[in-house]
Amino acid sequence: MSSGIFFSATDKVKVNSYYQQSKYEGYKEKVTRYKTPQGELTQIDSVSPTGYQTIKYLIETKEDVDKFLSIPYVPIKENVSSFFLKERKNWEIGV
Repeated sequence: MSSGIFFSATDKVKVNSYYQQSKYEGYKEKVTRYKTPQGELTQIDSVSPTGYQTIKYLIETKEDVDKFLSIPYVPIKENVSSFFLKERKNWEIGV
């Protein structure tokens, strides 16, 4: 089950992620760019074998808030019928 982009099934946001070299040895930077109807949002995470730390947050300015709020909300429609089939089978066998 996918949560979509920011919990929305919108097709108005394009996402591009890539890795680039970091100035710190043993680290890479993961750059994620979101193209929204009002402009681009960027987050940069410093990644190592033991974890990661955000070094540039997605929302840092009022303009970033406006860009984020320009993303239309479209409810996610997932097919959950298999869950109910399994639930019914479990009840039938007494689990």
